[in-house]
Amino acid sequence: HTVQYWGGTFFGQLSTGPMLVDMTTAATAVPVAAAPAVALYLDVTPVKHYKNGCTQILVRTTSSNFATSTNLAQDLTVLLSQGTGHGTIYSDSGCSQATTQTVISAGTNTTQFYYLDGTGEVVHLNASAQGGSLADAPTLDLTEANPPL
Repeated sequence: HTVQYWGGTFFGQLSTGPMLVDMTTAATAVPVAAAPAVALYLDVTPVKHYKNGCTQILVRTTSSNFATSTNLAQDLTVLLSQGTGHGTIYSDSGCSQATTQTVISAGTNTTQFYYLDGTGEVVHLNASAQGGSLADAPTLDLTEANPPL
């Protein structure tokens, strides 16, 4: 039988065919490695952008439940696009180098890109792994907000 667990330590009972292994105490706990990355996730806090403001957005690799960031064994090219909006995606915090992709380096789980939009609108951003090796990120909806005073 196969047991899937997304990291940490497994406690409880594990069925291994005709045999049942009892692991209900800490003394018999079995550490289980984190699952490989299976999906991309776009993350920005707060989920809003400012008109004419350069907004940083993170791209993370996650387990299937989007709860755990998972390091990659090799570099991953992430393709970036916008479903709606009139802005531009950039590779730098000054929003001067337009891009359509970014790279999550091996041994890490996060990279960033930036977004700049001169109009007040809701924007839908997308990220997908080049070659389809991971599930696409759910669309990130950015709402336009007034800049802080």
